[in-house]
Amino acid sequence: MAPTWRGPLPTAMPGRAHWFPRIRRVVEAPILGEALYRINISPPIIGRMMRAHVYADAARVTPAVIRDKHAITRQRNGRFGTAAFVTGGLDPVGSRDAFLALFGDGLPPTLVLRPAGAPRRSGAEMDALVAGGRVTGAAIPGALSPHEEHPDAVAAAIREG
Repeated sequence: MAPTWRGPLPTAMPGRAHWFPRIRRVVEAPILGEALYRINISPPIIGRMMRAHVYADAARVTPAVIRDKHAITRQRNGRFGTAAFVTGGLDPVGSRDAFLALFGDGLPPTLVLRPAGAPRRSGAEMDALVAGGRVTGAAIPGALSPHEEHPDAVAAAIREG
């Protein structure tokens, strides 16, 4: 569902990869890192990010949804995983070709659920995966969290796929 192989910063700014490990180290730093993380995960920032690329329908980003997301970010040591994800530290591969190669021979049938409202660059990676012919694709509504925004449509696509 909405498969991507790169974290948000490498996807948004692929030419600045040399900065990402540095950013991660700053966020992981004891005092400064916690302060920066708190600013970045404030409810207004979470709401803005969700409306920009996580949900396709901004009206679904309610105060309750933002509160729930904010509660998740406040888990003990949460900044470490977040920093690794956002800066590409959890990326399993370094290129589209390497990502597509992961879907080689020997895999069971794979259904890719491609949200119609996915951000342009993430959507292009999903489209390339489906175009490779090794997986089956199905269109669903939503953006990067279609399972939250449109769970019934996701379930229906899985049942039909």
